[in-house]
Amino acid sequence: MKSYIRVALLCICACVCVMAFVTMPATGAETSGKYVYHVTDADKLPFALDDIRDRVKQSGTTKTDIILVVDGPASKLLLKNTATENVRRELASLQKGGVQTSVCGNTMKFYKMQTSDLLPGIVRLEQGSNARLEELKAQDYEAMHY
Repeated sequence: MKSYIRVALLCICACVCVMAFVTMPATGAETSGKYVYHVTDADKLPFALDDIRDRVKQSGTTKTDIILVVDGPASKLLLKNTATENVRRELASLQKGGVQTSVCGNTMKFYKMQTSDLLPGIVRLEQGSNARLEELKAQDYEAMHY
């Protein structure tokens, strides 16, 4: 009887190992290559820009779509008269690499911001940032929130 239990336990262990191997993701598995970075907190904008720069470097020559969506207090850091030199430089570099940057239309209304107040290359969203984020998620963008 004990040998049947051993055989049964070995079969169970073998099945578990096979299932674990079959369900493991492949190494270097491809992701969509589409990312949206959502920044609300002004203190987090520099970290988000660093992460975006790292993502661009990681992708190398691989086609990667990266969109930065900013709302709330962080949007004030994208104004011509308040942006730090570091934010200006980093954003300009990322935009040259194809990163698209936009600011929530509702936030701009709330803070009475004009499109002409924004740094070059930044687009005002006609809808709110949450609507834009949902739209991008439906297009298989992976969302990062700050």
